[in-house]
Amino acid sequence: MNLPATLATLTALRQGGTASGKALHKPVLLLALLEAMDAGAGPEIPIDGVLKQRFDALWKLLVNDKPGTFFMPVYHLPTEGFWEVMTAGNQRARKEYSSLKGAAADGLWSRFTGDLAEVLTDPEGRAVARMVLLKHYFKGKELLFEAAYGSIDAVLVQEIAVHPYEKDSRFVHTVRVREYQGFVRYWRFRQDVLGMYRFACCMTGLKAEFFGNYPLLDAAHIEQHAFSGLDNPTNGLALCKNMHAAFDNGMVSISDDYRILVSDKVKESASAHNLASLVGQKILLPTNEMLHPSPERLAWHRERWGL
Repeated sequence: MNLPATLATLTALRQGGTASGKALHKPVLLLALLEAMDAGAGPEIPIDGVLKQRFDALWKLLVNDKPGTFFMPVYHLPTEGFWEVMTAGNQRARKEYSSLKGAAADGLWSRFTGDLAEVLTDPEGRAVARMVLLKHYFKGKELLFEAAYGSIDAVLVQEIAVHPYEKDSRFVHTVRVREYQGFVRYWRFRQDVLGMYRFACCMTGLKAEFFGNYPLLDAAHIEQHAFSGLDNPTNGLALCKNMHAAFDNGMVSISDDYRILVSDKVKESASAHNLASLVGQKILLPTNEMLHPSPERLAWHRERWGL
């Protein structure tokens, strides 16, 4: 299972438009489902008044005081391919419901499917999924959530020893938790770095949004994480895929005054988009000087590649 790809499905939800922006019904319902699972529901989660109450409370906290339409995402979320709504007869629900009475009459319940269902089986996985949803759809409101529901990271810092697993299972659980923790670091580093550079490549200016994401952009470490262990945003650059590859292979670097350097070893073609055209250009920088790329990390990169 590819954990980043699995959790990335949560950031690519199809959202309708509203007068105030993109509709947030689906991410609110997902948060309500995660809360229900944490409270002991699942993997079969009833579509009932308790789930609606969770949805309404989260909507009021994260969106606005005007109630959201609970059954709208109940009908539309299954089209995303990782969650389904079933009837008491274990048949997929096909119609759109408008009341709890109708849902109760058909015995509606739901479940996650595929790789996402496996991730959400673990409380650690749910904690990471919750963080992804909050960071992507409700950025700036995480503290409101934490004030009402507790820290979104609390589960991830538990000692593995508290889990009463057999030896082999505990080893698997330990590996999975470390995988989750690594994803949290990766996710936060990416979100912070791309946000600092206004979701544009700092060398080329490329900025291509797709379903609310920027798949052509990477958060690149200046001094590789394997060497430095640093996930500080000042050890990061927002780079498009091509420039990331060029940077990591020493084809380009950055001077102390934040201008692009190109290795003499690079053989240029006649293309108008060759690397030589970037020599001496100043990179895009974060507005806050405190977040500019670390001079020490840039010097490390130049020294490593002889630029």
